[in-house]
Amino acid sequence: MTVGLVSHIFGTGPKIVYCKRVKGIQPTMRKIETQMNEAITEGTDWGKDNTRVETIDGVSKVYLHGHLIAEVDDNAIILRDGGRQSKTTKSRLNAILAEHGYSGESVFQKNWTWFVRLWTGTDFTTTEFRSGMRLA
Repeated sequence: MTVGLVSHIFGTGPKIVYCKRVKGIQPTMRKIETQMNEAITEGTDWGKDNTRVETIDGVSKVYLHGHLIAEVDDNAIILRDGGRQSKTTKSRLNAILAEHGYSGESVFQKNWTWFVRLWTGTDFTTTEFRSGMRLA
């Protein structure tokens, strides 16, 4: 089990809430990621805090801290790390894959190396992450 969050409940002091991670089940998407995905789906420009979406000619470009991390259109998703393989970058890419990719596709890390779980059309395969990789 991992600690999920700490909160105050009506003056009783901090309460620790535990979240059990279940293999194959993604945790709830962050609000900023939900808004990011809505902007991609609607094809609108949007920005909040460290995340921005710009849509030009049907291609939504997603930026994190000003670095391009993804391009999404009707035919493909291009994944990038923006020069930083951080938890936040991985979280944003996974949110994009959850909404705009095939169910079950994800970016994950093992022994400090990033990998991508991809749908091949018949089953899933795992390959090492390469910035600029295109998923059709």
